[in-house]
Amino acid sequence: MAKILDRFIDEHPCAYLPDRQASTEMRVMADVTPRQLEAMLCRGWRRFGPYYFRPRCTGCSECVAIRVPTSTFVMSRSQRRAIKGAADLKFVIGVPRVDDERLDLYRRWHAMRETASGWSPNPLDEQSYAIQFAQPHPAAREIAIYDG
Repeated sequence: MAKILDRFIDEHPCAYLPDRQASTEMRVMADVTPRQLEAMLCRGWRRFGPYYFRPRCTGCSECVAIRVPTSTFVMSRSQRRAIKGAADLKFVIGVPRVDDERLDLYRRWHAMRETASGWSPNPLDEQSYAIQFAQPHPAAREIAIYDG
């Protein structure tokens, strides 16, 4: 059974509508089953490590969670071309994990975002990476993509 360890509302400038404030309902949870996660996703919740969140802005409903029903999804022509163009890529699906390769990739990606978008530096250590990106969850999968 899921345990709510903490809950709060995070108030911050809206990333999409610069003239507005945003509110995000947050929960820190443990032991969430795949069935419970599915029910939360259907109600607009999203997950990042142990954090579950959804927009809760007073008087605004511009943020809309979108889920694509895979059973009826049909690729567009450009999507089919993209798949064909990715034929040389190798996809490895497994449980999320932490290692030097992943930490280095994250650090390089974040440094690029700092330069390109003015993000604040994020000195993520191994433990923080594990909590944010490799938090054990029965529904979590990591897709590693290799070129060549």
